[in-house]
Amino acid sequence: MKTTGQAKLKVAGKAALRIDGIDKMEISGCKLENASGPPVIVQCKTVASATGEATKLKVSGKPVALDTLTGVGSGSTANVPEKLSVTVNQTKLKAS
Repeated sequence: MKTTGQAKLKVAGKAALRIDGIDKMEISGCKLENASGPPVIVQCKTVASATGEATKLKVSGKPVALDTLTGVGSGSTANVPEKLSVTVNQTKLKAS
C-alpha cells in the first residue's frame, strides 16, 4: 500500500502519516485469492479500518498514526477479517 504523509509534520525527514490517510487505501500484494470455499476466501483490496492514532498530535486537525497502528483489510477467510501488518520506519518528530 502506498500512503502519502502530511508535510506540516515530519518524522525522520519524511511527512507524518495521518490516520485518515490509511483508511480505505488500496492494498497491493495481498496473498489471498478469491475462493468459493470451503472456506470462503475474499481477497483484500482496501483497508477496511485502521486504529492507533495520536490523541494530542495532529496535523490540520486530524490525528497522526502511531507505531501502535493496527488494522484490517477488506478480505477475509471464513468470515474472519484479514489483519494488516505495519512496519514503522520513523521515530523522531520535527514540526516544519
